[in-house]
Amino acid sequence: MNHYKKLAFIVIFLLIASFSFYFFYSPRFSIYLIQESITKKDKEAFLKYVDVDLLLENFVQQIILKEVELKKSENPIQKFKSYIKKEILENIQPTLKNFLKESLLAYFDHSIPEKLPSFYRKEWDVIPTLIYINTQYKIKKIEYENPHTAIVEYKIFLKDQTTYNLKLKFERKNFYWKLIAIPNLYDFILKLNE
Repeated sequence: MNHYKKLAFIVIFLLIASFSFYFFYSPRFSIYLIQESITKKDKEAFLKYVDVDLLLENFVQQIILKEVELKKSENPIQKFKSYIKKEILENIQPTLKNFLKESLLAYFDHSIPEKLPSFYRKEWDVIPTLIYINTQYKIKKIEYENPHTAIVEYKIFLKDQTTYNLKLKFERKNFYWKLIAIPNLYDFILKLNE
């Protein structure tokens, strides 16, 4: 009988250990830690689990591609306007990225960025709003592109009963996963503004 107790203990221990490994060393746990860092305004933890530079670089690229794509036309005037828009967006890309980074990280410093236009000052603190919107979510699936890259499909339930799927791209850094891109973030923002 004592032998069976030891065996049961080992089996239970292995099950708990495997579940812990699955949870704590997966993008799922990183999502939880990112949400906690935002809620607690813990900038260090946020920067540990989010590569802000890569995230914003990807986001700015989405803006450029989407805005140019929206204006495709056979009309020569529209083509010219699209070309000009693309050139302007590409030229302001570093400035836009820096502005977005400054605005995002200012949330953790409890300050409003000075460069923020006055008409945005009341609404600048978008992160708590996104958390409020994002209080109900479900991780639909995690796809591993390779051992060091994963795409998480993240279903968000908005206040108005609509849902939206965000795709979060993570890269493995040692023993944790770091958010490096949200490939459909600009589409999500456009949908929120409809």
